[in-house]
Amino acid sequence: MKWSRSLSARVAAAGALALMLAAPVSAAPIARISAVVESGVSPAGMVRQGLPRYLAAELARAGADGFPPGAQLELVIREIYLSHDGGMPFGTTNDFSSMPDSITGVTRVLDSRGRVLVERRAFATSAPDSGGFGPGNEARRVDALLRALAYWVARDIAL
Repeated sequence: MKWSRSLSARVAAAGALALMLAAPVSAAPIARISAVVESGVSPAGMVRQGLPRYLAAELARAGADGFPPGAQLELVIREIYLSHDGGMPFGTTNDFSSMPDSITGVTRVLDSRGRVLVERRAFATSAPDSGGFGPGNEARRVDALLRALAYWVARDIAL
């Protein structure tokens, strides 16, 4: 008799657990995206304006919507490195390949109260000739880095 009770209790507990797991879980897309640029990183204005826009588009493409309601994405940019132009001999490595431009920082997913749910390193590179050569190529190179970073961050947090 004791064995049958414990078996029926186990079956009942398993059924209750299955019902809890089958209940709809509240999942939503990111409510707010912000870019924080640490002091000394330039061009800060371009990063603050462009990065949230690129991230929103990439998150939509990646289907990243399994977050608690009111979740926020914060990307802290710590460094932007633009190498010398790839066509210049002083901008190459020992094997004469160009050193890539890079951007580094931290990705944080916060709940609606501002508590950190996920924190990961953010890093992306692009070729130094991605913005072309000539006047204004620095802005195009930074834009290429922002797009690359948005791509990788969206894929990283959509997993």
